[in-house]
Amino acid sequence: MAEQQIPSFTLPHVAGGADVSSSEYSGRTFVLAFAGRSSGDQAEKISDTLRAKYTVEALPVVQIANLKGVPGFVKGLAKKDITKAYQKESQKEAARLQAQGKLVPDDLSHSVVMLLDWDGAVAGGLGLSDIDKTAVALLVDGDGKVCGTGTGAQGGEQILSMLG
Repeated sequence: MAEQQIPSFTLPHVAGGADVSSSEYSGRTFVLAFAGRSSGDQAEKISDTLRAKYTVEALPVVQIANLKGVPGFVKGLAKKDITKAYQKESQKEAARLQAQGKLVPDDLSHSVVMLLDWDGAVAGGLGLSDIDKTAVALLVDGDGKVCGTGTGAQGGEQILSMLG
């Protein structure tokens, strides 16, 4: 997977408002963290591990909920669960900012990026599978190429080891 180009994407943010595009991260190193129905806790651990060492500005983490296969009649429940996860992550980010003596913005959607991929196109475009069971974190360089991978709850530590 290393050196594989990530597919271009534009996905809705769980918090509503504007969609988020991969082009917004052009020229920057960032992490794409994929999770499915049973691996959300692992993606949370990945994000927490990365946030303990890097600020949002230094290393953006873009979390993508792979929702392919979620039946239509439970999509509302799935979005509600992801919204709860977003609120939890936002509270953690607000606490980190306060601890650093920084101003906490009213809208943290640029700091806590959780996107909804209803058809699984982004993960599918990267050939990722079993995301429902195991979260996957991809370290992406400024040219949009994957330069490292971490999996499961240890994915954050694996990404950190690649950053030095």
